[in-house]
Amino acid sequence: MDVIDKRTKKVIFIISILLILGIFVGVFQDKFGEITAKVIDQFDDSLFDVSVDIPSSYKEIENGQRLLTSLKLINLGADKRVDVFLDYTIKDSEGKTILTQAETVAVETQANLVRYFSLPNNLNVGDYELFVKLSYQNKEALAKSSFEVVQEKSVIPSYVYWIFGAFLLTLFIIFSTHHVKIIITK
Repeated sequence: MDVIDKRTKKVIFIISILLILGIFVGVFQDKFGEITAKVIDQFDDSLFDVSVDIPSSYKEIENGQRLLTSLKLINLGADKRVDVFLDYTIKDSEGKTILTQAETVAVETQANLVRYFSLPNNLNVGDYELFVKLSYQNKEALAKSSFEVVQEKSVIPSYVYWIFGAFLLTLFIIFSTHHVKIIITK
């Protein structure tokens, strides 16, 4: 369990006070652990959040398999149903785009979606990232998750080859130790 440091507790306390006063704050943490808070001037009807999750059983997939993802779209603003645009991009570790897809989804307060992506059969073994961009009224919310393409596993377990090899060896020994005469008559 992670221990919350004093600086983080202070940020949480300040944000809590601001929220009580009706001042909305966006909190961001970069990859180096630096926390940034930004006051949101207007809490209008165009504030969205998006998250994407790849289940652990799909974090490692083989070429040609479909990638399963779970998306959560949260409308933090309007109390009405609105259409949002979703752009999906899958990139390899070098930033090369492998797949792009787009769709429009209606969201009232929250939408939970399951999406499958059919990946090409010729992907290299390695790390890949799925990027999701939600667009609504000239604003964007972004999310990403990663997965790995792994070497194809043999359909037949290796012990089956050992059993088959032992069987063939046994047959060879049996037939080589018993001399069989074949008489051909005319």
